[in-house]
Amino acid sequence: MPGPLDRDGQSSSRPSTELRESFDVRFWKTRIYKGRRGQTYAVRWTVEGKEHHETYQTKAHASARFAELRTYARQGVAFSVTTGLPVQEIRNAEAGTTDENQVSWYQHTLNYLARRREGLSGNSLRSIAETLTTVTIKLLTPGPRQPTDVLLREALYGWAYRNRSEPPAELVSVLDWIAAHSRPLADLADTDLVLDVLEALARKLDGKRAAANTIARKRAALSNVLDYGIGRGLDTNLLPIAAKMWNQPKTTEGIVDPRVVVNRRQAEALLTAVSYQGRVGPRLIAFFACLYYAGLRPSEAVELREDLNIDLPEDDGWGTLYLHRSAPTVGTGWSRSGRRRDPRETQAPGQRHRPPRSLLPRPGALLALAPGRVRHRPRRPTVPRLPRRGSL
Repeated sequence: MPGPLDRDGQSSSRPSTELRESFDVRFWKTRIYKGRRGQTYAVRWTVEGKEHHETYQTKAHASARFAELRTYARQGVAFSVTTGLPVQEIRNAEAGTTDENQVSWYQHTLNYLARRREGLSGNSLRSIAETLTTVTIKLLTPGPRQPTDVLLREALYGWAYRNRSEPPAELVSVLDWIAAHSRPLADLADTDLVLDVLEALARKLDGKRAAANTIARKRAALSNVLDYGIGRGLDTNLLPIAAKMWNQPKTTEGIVDPRVVVNRRQAEALLTAVSYQGRVGPRLIAFFACLYYAGLRPSEAVELREDLNIDLPEDDGWGTLYLHRSAPTVGTGWSRSGRRRDPRETQAPGQRHRPPRSLLPRPGALLALAPGRVRHRPRRPTVPRLPRRGSL
């Protein structure tokens, strides 16, 4: 971070060998000064009633320094009455070193993913990487030659958290910059900083408020990462405490809007339409019929096999679907198999013998699971044709 400037553009609050320590530290509101040379921002605080300030050219630098000083105070670090600086910071500056044992937030996230990666599904890993990218950018201290947000996101989301090897030279320098400017994990002992992180998670890239369910998902991922940090640089996870001071959006998970649920007429029209999609038509009928009549997820329906998972009667009685595998759409970049879908078991080994799902076949719908048994089709609708190749 660039050093603080006084009104003459010179560095202020230099370390001194004379230290008189005090824990009586109070912070004031950042003062904005508009002069002929532009606008500056003064971070102000007092130590035993003596005022100190550091002036910065940008608001981001001032905000970062303000949060840094507050973190020292909350951690119980004494401040010098003479210089106003934290004693620990002064001793580090005089020694010309920083605390080598202090883990940065960025390094902590890499350690967390290295420990958890093997047990995560592709979609879970992608969701965590998205969350960590936002938080890591928020916890960077400003510095010279700072990359753009686009490059920062590409380096973190596309390479560091995806665990891809041999990134381009341009992104190697970006990752080095991130490692050098990531704030310590211990800084998240500051409730105000955790609140800033929560607010960053609640925003999309365009600055608008994200959906409530998206915010809840990212907050849960962040909480797990902070829990992993306890004993590794953090004393406690302050996220639950900070969340009580934050305006939490109400989630809509579990609430179904009947206006958007497909009714019987719409479902039958869809099955009729997809039946005219050439060779893939019978597969599409079976796929969408399982979604509507049996309540399957798309990832479960694509893993059904007539000789392994399906037990349908000849009449209109009840049949059975055995669901043991799922293949959610993940994307080739996050899939273990390198394909768009990532097959996996739907249950833990000790839970595979749960009661199977049941369904009630209907003529003209689930009987289409056996395409040779379809007796007639309504008039062909006008719909675009789907590609003949590729998986569902």
